[in-house]
Amino acid sequence: MTQHLFPVPIVVKDSLEYKFDQGVKTFLELLSSGQWIIRVATSMGKDSSTMLAMVLKAASIASRAGLSYPPIIVSTANTTIENPRMDMLVKTELQKVRQYCAKHKINYKISIAKPKLFESFVVRVIGGNRLPTYTDGPAQCSMEWKVNVQNRQAKIIHQFVKKQYPGIELLTCTGVRLDESEARKARILERGDKANTPFVYNQEACISPLLHFTEEDIFTFIATASRFDVYSDMQDVFSLYAEASGSGCAVVGDIVLEQDSKTRQGCGARFGCAFCTRTGHSDKSMEEMIKLPENGFMAELNAFRNYLHAIRFDPTKRRYLGRTIAPDGTVNIAPDTFSSQTLEDLWRMLCSIQHQENLQSDSLGIAPRFQYVTEEIVAAVSLQWARYGFHPAYHGWVVYKDVVENGNTLFPSEVQAPVHPRAAGFGKSLGRLPVGIPEDEFSPLRNVMAEALSELSCAEMAPMRIGKTDTVVTQMDIADTYEINPEGLAMFIDYELDRHIGMYHGASSSPTAELKTAFQFGYLKASAPGVLATDRIVATTDHFHRHGLLTQGLDQLLSACIQPEQSYSHIQEEFAF
Repeated sequence: MTQHLFPVPIVVKDSLEYKFDQGVKTFLELLSSGQWIIRVATSMGKDSSTMLAMVLKAASIASRAGLSYPPIIVSTANTTIENPRMDMLVKTELQKVRQYCAKHKINYKISIAKPKLFESFVVRVIGGNRLPTYTDGPAQCSMEWKVNVQNRQAKIIHQFVKKQYPGIELLTCTGVRLDESEARKARILERGDKANTPFVYNQEACISPLLHFTEEDIFTFIATASRFDVYSDMQDVFSLYAEASGSGCAVVGDIVLEQDSKTRQGCGARFGCAFCTRTGHSDKSMEEMIKLPENGFMAELNAFRNYLHAIRFDPTKRRYLGRTIAPDGTVNIAPDTFSSQTLEDLWRMLCSIQHQENLQSDSLGIAPRFQYVTEEIVAAVSLQWARYGFHPAYHGWVVYKDVVENGNTLFPSEVQAPVHPRAAGFGKSLGRLPVGIPEDEFSPLRNVMAEALSELSCAEMAPMRIGKTDTVVTQMDIADTYEINPEGLAMFIDYELDRHIGMYHGASSSPTAELKTAFQFGYLKASAPGVLATDRIVATTDHFHRHGLLTQGLDQLLSACIQPEQSYSHIQEEFAF
């Protein structure tokens, strides 16, 4: 009897080729069944790229065999302020997907989800609606620009499948792996993920084809993807991980990104947004990337991010006049969003950065490597300023044109912004200011004069009632959400913008004139609830304008407060004015 040298069985790990081929076989069987529409949610990172390659490889074999199958749905999301290198990678990899699918006659659809214009970072933050998301605050950015956006996308995809392919079920691929971490492994086992057959989680059919892949498998695959005959050689993906660490090693880069992502406290992004302030004092991956000459074009973006972080607790950078009038006719005086001057400075910085990029990319004969300022965004920021009374009407356009046409730029790297520690009591109410209650006879969104004259012109200015409410406004377009009509905006820019700047960009006119004009010219649309909300906000802003409150400094506001909660001398000392 032969004595075995090893008392326990030797387990030989499956080769990468075997794991990949088994995944392809699984998807080929799913496609052949005719029961599933496969959705691959991808960020074009290392894991989701491997998963996408597996699915498209199976689809190419199915097409070659003459099998008929529903479209492969490739979905991705864009916050609209992505790290430019990551954004460029996604665009180039998606183009490779299109070319591969055309070559192999693969039935596919691509879905790219983005936040709505008035929900985007630039419009929300620089428009004065809210502050950036910081490290110790709630992850509103992740919810608004990632989770909510992708949930909307998933709903649209489900509706598409239900309508176009009744009786066929959507199968979503997830890129999770058992070897990622013990915590993730526990969650995966609890869910019951499976690699070779669909499983149900939260009433949705899913499959996890990379379940048994190791980190080494994934990096080996993207480093040698060309030998697998897939949609991409993945060298750009591999290189990006190396750039993020500054080590030249993709594996080290991934470790750096993993550590960096943990500091975001709620955001799972590995390559963060260009202006991500949740990373704290610095964005390590971005700082490593801009050390490379080819990434130098992102240096000012990183400086802008650092500036946003530095001014968080600077009391001179905040607006103190509250935005809501209480039933007793008072408003709160407390540090709120950024001040009018701060918003103008931020906007001039971003316009300067974008203008510089447009000029540089044009000289290189390439498309701009990022596009954070467009005419639609200029219009949206300017409208937000008008809505809340931060600046005179059309001031967003005035600043933009001053940068682009006159060269009056401002770059964040040129501005010294020492980090302010949070002062004791910062953020608390400083007092209540009596302002009275707006008592306008008509809605501020109703142009009574224009209605009276409309019979003598070709314009349709008849009043309209919003829903079942008592609010009557001048005729406007109602949409599903706040949005800008690009064609209407283009016509307004060509024929009316300069004239309206001349008429309304001044202290005598209410800032909200711009918003009212946008509705009446039809380049701004809103839902019925959105119109009602805007009606209340505009009424408040007009009221503040009439009483000269929009331009008052903190000392003037506090001097008129009823029983301020802190003495002014204490505020001066605490906030170091």
